Amino acid sequence: MFDKQTLDFLELKSPGTRSIYRAGLLSFQEFYQSQYLGGIPEFIDSLFADRDVKGWREQKHIASHVISKFVVWLEAEGFKHKTVRVYVSSIQQLAKYNGVPFATNDVKLPPSNPVLKKYSWTVDEVVKFFDLFDSPMYRSMGVLIFQSFIDSSTALSLRYQDIQKEYEAKITPLCLDVERPKTGIPFMSFIGKWGIKELHKYLDTRTDLDSSDAKLFDTTKGSLCDYFRKKAKLFLGDDFKDSDRNPCGSHSLRAGGSTLSRDSISGSGEHVHAVDRYLDFFMGKTVEEEKRVYSSKSKEGWRQTWKECCEPFVTPKHF
Repeated sequence: MFDKQTLDFLELKSPGTRSIYRAGLLSFQEFYQSQYLGGIPEFIDSLFADRDVKGWREQKHIASHVISKFVVWLEAEGFKHKTVRVYVSSIQQLAKYNGVPFATNDVKLPPSNPVLKKYSWTVDEVVKFFDLFDSPMYRSMGVLIFQSFIDSSTALSLRYQDIQKEYEAKITPLCLDVERPKTGIPFMSFIGKWGIKELHKYLDTRTDLDSSDAKLFDTTKGSLCDYFRKKAKLFLGDDFKDSDRNPCGSHSLRAGGSTLSRDSISGSGEHVHAVDRYLDFFMGKTVEEEKRVYSSKSKEGWRQTWKECCEPFVTPKHF
């Protein structure tokens, strides 16, 4: 199906990346065979030939022309914009691996998030949204995501034992010492009085917390998305069509909490830059090594930072 060089390239990738790149390369092979003679090896050969011409007048810019047509083909086949970009990246990385890298500056790639519209939250509107929730679990999870800025996959990976010590000791703010599944980055974030109150309401309904592997939120990503979508329809009313992507999903609450905190940063330029990096840590983002201060800050130091820089801006006034 693939030549040895391509198989070797895929073998070097992590399982998740390998699966995505494999799908992208299969699509490219199907496209190339339908438009040109040969498959992936012949495409790589054409890049070498184009690179090795004697002068610029003879260069045909093979990569730009072929990839541009590949993008059109993928869109005609109904692939989503994000998938198109990833599939193009699989070809780009394979070419780089084989010593003939190319840029996509002249390729009309679709925007990465063409229909991703996130609701512009205020704390009062977040409260109104969660007042529609009849599930203590999803309400608690939503508040946790809004206050801590962690993504839904990280929230779903939490187990009760991850918070048990501080939760039962009634420590506030409560620390979430986690590793982001998407990137493997360890980080800390926190929830304050509001998040802990909602957590209590939810966990008081649980009877299985004695188990060492009890999940904090015993649900799935699909169920979470479906629930938030149902409540978004109630919240937005006629402004939310069945074909629309949910602007009130967990991703929007994560972004909303962090944005409210970023917009509230004040002080000297140096202080603003420092707090901005702190918020990146609380979100579990990848930060350049020279800017990382995670190892030099204690849990109590991070707790105080979150309490000062975040909690006032992601908490209802009555708390």
